[in-house]
Amino acid sequence: MSGQALPYSQRPEWADVVPVRVEEGGKVVAIHYTPDHAEALSYFRAVLRSGELSERVLALTGDMIRYNQADYTAWRTRWVVHEGRGSQAVLRTCRILYVPPSWAISVEYLLLSTPHSHVPRGP
Repeated sequence: MSGQALPYSQRPEWADVVPVRVEEGGKVVAIHYTPDHAEALSYFRAVLRSGELSERVLALTGDMIRYNQADYTAWRTRWVVHEGRGSQAVLRTCRILYVPPSWAISVEYLLLSTPHSHVPRGP
């Protein structure tokens, strides 16, 4: 993210990923992204296409959520990455990211009461 880290294109751990840019032409209404958000989104689109679910994807989903907290795909991908690590890892991550206080209880309840093999489909 801006001011906090190197752009993804300059990070050695992302050198093997070819970003998938958002096409600008032919849209009735285009979404304007900041340059940092657009770059992160292009790497996120690349890992979604490849199916990669690694620690670096987990970090990338954190940036995507910071850019847009309503990004369902980023939250869903983050959940899937965490699924193999157990619910306690998910709880720790949810506390690190901004979660409005009104959501905190329901998030913890969901994670502690949902069987590990079940992945929620939405709110």
